[in-house]
Amino acid sequence: MEGKSFPGRKKWATPVVSAMSYKAFWRKAFNIGGNKGKGSAMKPYRISGTFLMGDAWSPFKKEVAAKDQVDAVKRLYSDLGSKHRVKRRNIKITSVEELEEDQVQDPIVGFLIKGGAEK
Repeated sequence: MEGKSFPGRKKWATPVVSAMSYKAFWRKAFNIGGNKGKGSAMKPYRISGTFLMGDAWSPFKKEVAAKDQVDAVKRLYSDLGSKHRVKRRNIKITSVEELEEDQVQDPIVGFLIKGGAEK
């Protein structure tokens, strides 16, 4: 099949992504900077618990930026499920605590709660 061209087939090039497009992506994905003063600010949360990895339960602590506790738990389920292929029923959450800005250790969460990069 090498060398043959199929009708309607496009040759895809690897997109070049600049630092500005990353900032635009984060602003759009997490609604950063759009609704300032309307109560939709992201808050940092630290969630701890255990999840089943293979035959053993592994402990975790994860910081997430979310609007409220329910949204934080949903983001955690999504993140652990996508990175470790863990079902929600195999994740046991022991605590969800809201953090102050100075207690945040994850740089991405710190970036998200401060409203993103300056325009």
